[in-house]
Amino acid sequence: FRMDVLPDDLWVLVSDFLQSPTPCNICHRTRTLLQGRHCVYRSPLRCDDVGDAGASVLASVISTAVSLHTLRIALRGNSISDTGAESLASLSFAPSLRTLVLDLTANHIGPHGSQVLAQGLQRAPALQQLELYLSGNPIRDLGAEGLAALGRCERLQSLILALGACQLGPLTGHTLGTLTQGHSLRSLTLYLSWNPFGPQWARDFVPQSGRACSQRLDTLNLCLSGCGLGDQGAMALAKLKAGASLRELTIDISSNNVGDAGAISLATTHRSPSLQCLSLDLAANPDVVFGEKLLRESAKARPRDTVFVDQSGGGWLQE
Repeated sequence: FRMDVLPDDLWVLVSDFLQSPTPCNICHRTRTLLQGRHCVYRSPLRCDDVGDAGASVLASVISTAVSLHTLRIALRGNSISDTGAESLASLSFAPSLRTLVLDLTANHIGPHGSQVLAQGLQRAPALQQLELYLSGNPIRDLGAEGLAALGRCERLQSLILALGACQLGPLTGHTLGTLTQGHSLRSLTLYLSWNPFGPQWARDFVPQSGRACSQRLDTLNLCLSGCGLGDQGAMALAKLKAGASLRELTIDISSNNVGDAGAISLATTHRSPSLQCLSLDLAANPDVVFGEKLLRESAKARPRDTVFVDQSGGGWLQE
């Protein structure tokens, strides 16, 4: 098979589909054509070795890459503070960047750094897919407020935001709830486990009658394990069925002291007319007894892909 017979635009399509630097290593021609289009950086150093200085150097090099479309950076546990986060905000200067995966888990980024980072990424002219992992950083409520502004990115279609164990409080419910109203977002995933939210957070997060989900949002994934939501929080989250455009909904409220009342309320989410795929995780909620039966019956009420995970964490219902 002669690869030189394939036109350049076809090689570009293959490269963009894979979102990987691998095709540029096939031959000299593909290297010339595709080099720098899709990049992956994982810190080869031991933890703490990259730091703010390393993040600054990395960002300054990448931000000038004119043809860069896909970028994945993994900098977990590298002692990056607000200063390093501010430097990484310059990644938005890459004019063709469409997909960014930025893993900054378990660093020392606070409210100011997360705000500046969000402001920078919000200005990225071509960004369509963003995965931002900030779990284990002291983001706090003020930082969450800045990150919520990502929902206003004009071209952003898919957002994964991980803020587990970030010292977020109940007041972030309304703030993060505004992400469901992003005018261009089609898919939203929020990893928010192990923050002390309480039931009020869920009441504030779920769109009310005057603040409905965006009509473009069709996929919503919420991971809220260990957030102290209780039955009242589960009841509030059940109102997500009012999202007229939602086709896929995942709610993980494992380890939240949810009982039968909350489980029964969640069972009503199957009544949403547009919902095609529903996943509920109630693992490690030992007070759920009769709610299991109702959830099983509700899953049979209408054909769909439904997964319910029992208290032991094993999936026992999948259709």
